[in-house]
Amino acid sequence: MIRFFKLFLLAAVSAALPLGASGAEVSVAVSPSTVAAGEQVTFSLTMDKRLTEGLRLPPLENGRWITNSVSQRMESINFNTSYTYEIPIQTEREGTLKIPSFTFRLDGQEVTTRPLEVKVLPPGSQPAVQSSGDSVTMKEAAFGTIRIPDERRTFYVGEEVPLELNLWLLPALRARLAEYPDLTGLDNVVFRDYSRNNPQMRRFDRPQERRELLDGRYYGVLTFRTAFRATLPGKLTPGANATVSIVREDGRRARRPRSPFDDDFFDSFFARENRVPYRVAFAPGPEITIKALPPAPADCINLGLVGDWEISCRFDQNSGKVGEPLSLNITAVGDGTPETFATPKLTLPGFRVYPGEVKKSSPDSRSRIELKYAIIPLEPGEKNISLKFATFRSATGEYVRHNFDLKLPVLKSDRKISAAVSDSAPATETDRAAVPEPEVEKIPAPREELFYLKAEPGSGVALPLIRNRIGWILLFLLGGPLAAILIEWRFRRRERLEHDPEFARRTALRHKLPQLLKRLRQEGDVAPALRDEAVPFLAEAFHLPPGAGASEVAEKIEDRELADLFRSLEAESFKPAGSEQTPVTLTPKLRSRLTTLLKRLSLFALTVVALTAVAAGVAPAAFNAAFEKGDFKAAAAHYEKQLNPAEPAPNVLYNLASAHYRLGDLARARLEFEQAHLLAPRDSETLENLNLVNRKLVQPEIGTAGTPGALLTWCRDRLRPDDYLTIAAAMFAVLCLAFALRRTLRRNTLIVVESAATALLMLSLAAATAQAVGPYNPDRAIIIGSTLELRSLPAAASGRVEATIPGGSTAFVVERRGDWVRLRVNGRDGWAPVDQVKLIFPGGILY
Repeated sequence: MIRFFKLFLLAAVSAALPLGASGAEVSVAVSPSTVAAGEQVTFSLTMDKRLTEGLRLPPLENGRWITNSVSQRMESINFNTSYTYEIPIQTEREGTLKIPSFTFRLDGQEVTTRPLEVKVLPPGSQPAVQSSGDSVTMKEAAFGTIRIPDERRTFYVGEEVPLELNLWLLPALRARLAEYPDLTGLDNVVFRDYSRNNPQMRRFDRPQERRELLDGRYYGVLTFRTAFRATLPGKLTPGANATVSIVREDGRRARRPRSPFDDDFFDSFFARENRVPYRVAFAPGPEITIKALPPAPADCINLGLVGDWEISCRFDQNSGKVGEPLSLNITAVGDGTPETFATPKLTLPGFRVYPGEVKKSSPDSRSRIELKYAIIPLEPGEKNISLKFATFRSATGEYVRHNFDLKLPVLKSDRKISAAVSDSAPATETDRAAVPEPEVEKIPAPREELFYLKAEPGSGVALPLIRNRIGWILLFLLGGPLAAILIEWRFRRRERLEHDPEFARRTALRHKLPQLLKRLRQEGDVAPALRDEAVPFLAEAFHLPPGAGASEVAEKIEDRELADLFRSLEAESFKPAGSEQTPVTLTPKLRSRLTTLLKRLSLFALTVVALTAVAAGVAPAAFNAAFEKGDFKAAAAHYEKQLNPAEPAPNVLYNLASAHYRLGDLARARLEFEQAHLLAPRDSETLENLNLVNRKLVQPEIGTAGTPGALLTWCRDRLRPDDYLTIAAAMFAVLCLAFALRRTLRRNTLIVVESAATALLMLSLAAATAQAVGPYNPDRAIIIGSTLELRSLPAAASGRVEATIPGGSTAFVVERRGDWVRLRVNGRDGWAPVDQVKLIFPGGILY
């Protein structure tokens, strides 16, 4: 046993000696060892002690340190602890990234690292899958092609050119589409609008996926279809770039030893994937030649349509009458775009022709145009109408004539001569002027101008919004339960009066106290008042049994003179009948002491609370003077001075937005119109102007009721969250009152009242909650300026541009860090300077 102990002690000492004698252990590594130009690598510094002093990183050749993204971690394996510091490095160009050795202090010792090198390949030449045995580069694993489906290369101005973009991705990349393709090389073109099929990107139809074999490898193929028409002749070479996110193996896991807890299934299920963006450059598409259209036939009306079109023309009636309107319908069906259609201005002898109404539809197969003219015959007779239209057929390069010879018998009018032209003579200009014009429903076009300004600044809206209704909310929340308690107390008191004779008798005596005090204050004999009223009152106050006399009352009174008074009163009551009674008079001092005793035994409390609030506002002089003079910059400065951040007035925000609209700052105009709308949601002029700015910024309009869901949202947003909280408090008060009146209300009435109040209470709270996370969300913001670059890091000199967002777009603030904020815009995350983003509703609802 002793020998075993000695061997164990020797082994422990031998294991401890190298650990204490050795210096600091440091290792460096870089991952991956081969990258493409523009990508990042990770420099890892691992040591057995914690770093207590800062590192002085050396300058790099063909790269730069990203010092604001340093990460560190600690690992403990078999009681051996290691500390790892990881610093990203951004590569710059093709060649070799050299990381020289450098010296730093660790635990009082100087430690020198070894130099490292990373091979930097041209973009796309790096291996696609690090752990795969197949040597596939990124150019081979992710690439794009552009083709024209019908293999044509020559088109005409106005003709729609179909384009197909195919994005080829190896499944091993586990790639996801991050950005739709950005088309290049297509100037002076107009794209077809696919917003009905693909609301995310109106330039493309909904992407389609398929699996295809190419060069012995299976690829996942994303197909993007679009179409455009050129507005000028020339040469076009389409190109495109798309951004995908791919999975890169995390070098940290590859460098640490395998653990029994490592599991490929659970690691992929629970751990976050290390995804990096990769920009795919499409191979240039075929060169497209755009030719100019030849002159149209001089004797035809050019409809402006390019393609294979079929035209039909007819009247909606077989005959007409003088002065009575009828319709001339022209229908065009073809395989071209209807957007180039030019509505012709018809002149028909013997008819009054009104401007045509056009209806266009462009489904996936063939386009359709319906043109309707309202015409009025001016004279009777057989009318022969000759119409000649022309459309351009791109397949032949020539115009196609569409000739129509229409016959329409025009009969005499059945109306009086004053209402129509004469049937017996040709119509004169005076007669034609007498023909009434048909009432054609006019569809108002969307407004392109603002409403008038607000004449006065108006009252402000306190922030947080709860301050505007706090009085009513407290009144309902406290008044409802108090009223219920009062009603319940009165009911129980009435019930006790009916069923408790003792309580009823004491209550009746208390009600007689004012009359008793009045009789005791009178001069003369007060014996009857003392005997008949004071004694019963005091007996009840002292909780004596019913029928107690004056002597028993005297035993309870501490004042000796008052006690002797009631004893003498008791003695007088025992005199024989017919004997003379001694009158009882009270001295002023004794009367005062008796009155005080009676009052002290009865407690009366009355509390009256009055709450009044008076508010007044005065409109400043010349509120809109600068705006009316056309000095919009001075007007904006004046409105900003009038604006109180704690209680912003919707009218001031409305006028400030109008001034910024005139100055061309649509992003700020949208911000201020949105704020004014949130504070005054029922102001129709604010909503109309907000939607006008939204249309100009290509943002979705609000307040429309095209679907049931949009109608519910419109109804919900007619009130503010503080209004809904007030309604909820009022319904709570109604529930309290209904509970108190449950004994007097009929059962059916009580159920209806409680159900309605409960429903309104829940709906109000749900509406306030939905608004708090929706339009009144304090993290909603608007991009200020023309454009905003979302960066991958919170610094202007580092990181890359993730996306470029147009000004006026809605964003959500995810994180704040100094002068930078992290935003989420249309599913994209990135950092931006805080001064380029403005919160829409920072005031909050409750705080």
